[in-house]
Amino acid sequence: MFELNTDGHSIEINSSVAIALADPLVQIMIVALLNLDKVSGLASMTLTETATPKIHEFVLEANDGRIWTQLFDLRDVKDAFTFDVPDFWTTTEFAVNRPVRESTIAIARKFLTSSIEVNW
Repeated sequence: MFELNTDGHSIEINSSVAIALADPLVQIMIVALLNLDKVSGLASMTLTETATPKIHEFVLEANDGRIWTQLFDLRDVKDAFTFDVPDFWTTTEFAVNRPVRESTIAIARKFLTSSIEVNW
């Protein structure tokens, strides 16, 4: 398990493998979250393994209540996914959202995480 609480922000990564703050993927995710917050006003982000092993639900919430939801299939290297995005997001927001999703998926793959929870 990895936990970081600072300046009112928290990141919790549940994994049976040890994770260090200095890990490059964790650093990339933190920078991606900071960039997303500057553009969209980040409230929270979660990645949770569903009842089907290696299928993860990704939920991103902006401060204004907008939601971005996706399912990621991590059973193979193709990283198949769904889009269920009921709210409007700008192209600029999409551009800074993608590194958050990519780094989160990379962490889930590397550390076999059951969940990642971010509260901003």
